[in-house]
Amino acid sequence: MPRRALLVLFLLVACATPKSARDGSDVSLRRMSVAAARARELPELPRLEVAPPQSAARGRVEAAGPLRYRKGEGATTVTVPLGTDSELVCFLYETPLDAAGALLSVARAVASTGELKTEAMRVTDVREVGGVPAIFLEVDYRTRLQGVVAVGQVKMMVRSAGTVPVLCAHDELGYAESFKRITTGLAVSLGAVDPERLPERFNEIHVVRLSGNPVGFSWRRVSDAKDRLRIVETTSSLLLPRDGSALQAQDSTQVLVSDAEGQTLQLSYAQAHDGALSLQLEAQRARPGLYQFVLTHEGKQLDGTFRARRGLTSELGVLPQLRAQVLSGREERLSVDVYQPALDPLGPVEAVYAREGGGQGAVTLTVGASKVRGTVDAQGVLERSEVAMDASTLTSERIFLQGAL
Repeated sequence: MPRRALLVLFLLVACATPKSARDGSDVSLRRMSVAAARARELPELPRLEVAPPQSAARGRVEAAGPLRYRKGEGATTVTVPLGTDSELVCFLYETPLDAAGALLSVARAVASTGELKTEAMRVTDVREVGGVPAIFLEVDYRTRLQGVVAVGQVKMMVRSAGTVPVLCAHDELGYAESFKRITTGLAVSLGAVDPERLPERFNEIHVVRLSGNPVGFSWRRVSDAKDRLRIVETTSSLLLPRDGSALQAQDSTQVLVSDAEGQTLQLSYAQAHDGALSLQLEAQRARPGLYQFVLTHEGKQLDGTFRARRGLTSELGVLPQLRAQVLSGREERLSVDVYQPALDPLGPVEAVYAREGGGQGAVTLTVGASKVRGTVDAQGVLERSEVAMDASTLTSERIFLQGAL
């Protein structure tokens, strides 16, 4: 699982200090109302070619003047004049990064600057950008300059994969929709398909919401490999509320190799909290019913084996059974053994699918102590789901679908 959060933080140290705090140009000091400043937007700007030296990245971006480039370790910084008090700063990466952890590192760099006080951090949008999920985050802050309260806002966007993963930040009140338009256009122009990846037969993106507010995404891709094997890659990035105005980042990536019957042959899993790797696991089938694994948790490694007498059914193996038994009405429930390291890295857990009375395609999925209610499409794939989380409800809803299983 690539770790670029520290690189993000390093690159942003020079520009994370809010412009208003550096030069006193904050809108409150110019006697513009905060409401008026927040409402500002930009007209469409000329599109300039993005062609940094010493980098293969190529694209286009709206800009009000010449672009500037700076090559760093693993990333290139592109500074984009917008004709406003602050410039747009974007980082073009050479490898994927963890979306939630990267955004939180930038937000914390801003919050730790001088005498700034963070008022709020919030995810404002999750959208599909060229077949890849993107998260948009805003950080509101206050500081005091020359005895006057200065108000500011940093807007951020990350698209953590694709041909060129990109993270952008703009430190100025307002221009929220302009920021989304400009950064989305840049990301799309940089390309979405990694030339080193196998062609994908299936791609879906879900937006995850907590009590109706976006907090991140779940992204799944399926590719065909040799010998009728299939590779299922699932990525999740969430920015969940913590005490006060703070957020916590949860990123995970799982790569599963399934045989033609839908049985799990290999699985790699990595989980990070606040940008730091917390769990890493590699497992593979030694022989039918027996799996070997290597688990690293908090710096300690554990090697072991576990038995799965019914095998480990991947979702690719679940779908035909779900369609034939539960969705057809022949059976009320379907029980299979699955491997979910986030719930139990030491062995299989039972997953029970059952029909729900909420209409066509309504099902419940019970895995361990967790119960998920949702709706599946004609293939049996979840389109929408919800699960109780403390006093709130965590929902997942599909916003993008390409291909079929």
